[in-house]
Amino acid sequence: MKHIISKKSYIAAFLMILLCFISITTPITVFAKAKQPKLNVINVTMLQEQTCTVQVYRLKKKQTASFFIQDENIAYITKSTKKSCTFKSTSVGKTKLIATIYKNNKKIKTLKCTIHVTPPAVSVQFKKKNRHLIVGESLDLRKLINLKPANTAEIPVFTVNDSSCLRVTPNGFATSISPGKAIVTATIANGKSDQIIIQIKEKDKNKNK
Repeated sequence: MKHIISKKSYIAAFLMILLCFISITTPITVFAKAKQPKLNVINVTMLQEQTCTVQVYRLKKKQTASFFIQDENIAYITKSTKKSCTFKSTSVGKTKLIATIYKNNKKIKTLKCTIHVTPPAVSVQFKKKNRHLIVGESLDLRKLINLKPANTAEIPVFTVNDSSCLRVTPNGFATSISPGKAIVTATIANGKSDQIIIQIKEKDKNKNK
């Protein structure tokens, strides 16, 4: 019996030594995938004569970015740094901003951002003149308007005559607060505007009974 126990102990000790040897000679190493540089936006839609700034994130030490625009008749760079550039649109059309990443003067990556320049709006009109809401409901007013030309990126400025019953943000998100009637006006840059009447009612408490 003593011989059997001694043999088992010997085998267990041998296996432990073997495992320790394997761990030392063949360590398991997990490498996290390095995060690569990227642009904060890859698509920009803007009006003529507007400016926009694009930045490169995740630049490593000694890495820099160089920028250029393929068609400078559509947009041109007004300012650039090692990490960002600001450009201004001039004509309607599409072009690309190219950001080339360098490390020690060696090109390592190319990033692209599509620039889409649209004309300003010349007219604005609500699709309907009246709309009903229940207290607590929200509404995206931008979905209720028609702009011409249809490809414009312009967003009208929205205002309301009575904010006690309807809260409206300048970019067109409305939330009904209390019963009443509110008149919302949408105005574009050239001064043209249109209006919609929004009637707000309390929720019918007997409807679900």
